[in-house]
Amino acid sequence: MTEPHIHISASPHIHSKKSRSVQTIMLYVIIALLPTTIWGIISFGYKAAIVIVTAMLASVLTEFLIDKFLKHNTESIKDLSAVVTGLLIALNLSSEVPLYVPIIASIFAIAVCKMAFGGLGNNFANPAIGGRLFVMFSFASAMTRYATPRFLLSESVIYPTVSAATSAATSMATSAATSVATSAATSMATSAATSAATSMATSAATSVVTSAATGVVTSATSAATAVVEGANVLLSGATPLSYIKSAGAGMGALETLESAGYPFTAFAEKVGSALHINPYYVDAFFGNIGGSIGEVSAFLLIIGAVFLLCKKVISYHIPVSYLASFMLLTWVTGGNPIYGVLTGGIMLACLFMATDMVTTPITHKGQIIFGIGCGFLTYFFRSFASLPEGASIAILMMNVATPLIDKYTHPRVMGHKKGGAK
Repeated sequence: MTEPHIHISASPHIHSKKSRSVQTIMLYVIIALLPTTIWGIISFGYKAAIVIVTAMLASVLTEFLIDKFLKHNTESIKDLSAVVTGLLIALNLSSEVPLYVPIIASIFAIAVCKMAFGGLGNNFANPAIGGRLFVMFSFASAMTRYATPRFLLSESVIYPTVSAATSAATSMATSAATSVATSAATSMATSAATSAATSMATSAATSVVTSAATGVVTSATSAATAVVEGANVLLSGATPLSYIKSAGAGMGALETLESAGYPFTAFAEKVGSALHINPYYVDAFFGNIGGSIGEVSAFLLIIGAVFLLCKKVISYHIPVSYLASFMLLTWVTGGNPIYGVLTGGIMLACLFMATDMVTTPITHKGQIIFGIGCGFLTYFFRSFASLPEGASIAILMMNVATPLIDKYTHPRVMGHKKGGAK
């Protein structure tokens, strides 16, 4: 007699009307991440593609070798969970990192954060977050080198401080030329008694005017050039979020970028003028800013999240409560909540990592508590910690608290009173 095939796995055991395999769910996640992945490659070039492929290959190979060593079923790599882990790790990295960084991050994520706890469904924390945090604290210097997006290197880019310097140069040159011309011509023409003297006065005045105007313009041009060079250093050295963090308090986020000469695209200026919004918002929303490969475009991340919502892979409870709590705290304390969620890794984190069904609470009430906790901790780390970003650490800490949240938010068992008594 054939024994029935019984599959034993860790809880939670979630049933749906439309049964979907792990492979199908992971495939949906990959599809949702494709827009921001393609944009990252377009913005940062072939280096971004190399980092992405390296991380995914390292993740899959690590899981395959561990399964071989433990004599597990190596067919598990076909569920695409390792591919998703590698892709998320790569999207959280800069395109400028050495290739050993995504390799080490992927190995740590799969070997320590996933397989050491029994594989998919048994891990207490999101493997991609664990891998990213491991290399962030291990290779801090490599993790803070960022590339300049190709659209901020085009000739149509606008430097606010340079525009102001050019305007000031024109004004100063015109004013100086008019003043010198009037003074010189009047003084010398008054003392001239002959036409020859008058001719000499005109020539001398012209010479003085030209010299003065040229000097002013040259000085202003040099200043403008210095601003451009400084802005280029700023672009390659840090993201807008990290620069605002290093600039300290006393000035708003957008004012800080503008005073530093941080550029924005001509497209952002046109859209901003039409909608009467700051062009920095436009560039941050569409992805024309520096940062990690997959975090720069809030627009494409939202499109991917909407796809997952439509496929019922994720629910809105965690992302909405996460962003709402973060924005509320930022607004109450005088910060810029809109630019805060459009920059850094908060959108990628709250839409694709905080929503991991394995490491987050089961109930909707628990998910809302989880999201509020993530938002509070992200705000806390951004405002008071030394690092400009705190989304990954916030999610990891709430992953640890997930069993406790589940304990106090699970629904009452039928036939039992609140508290477990019958």
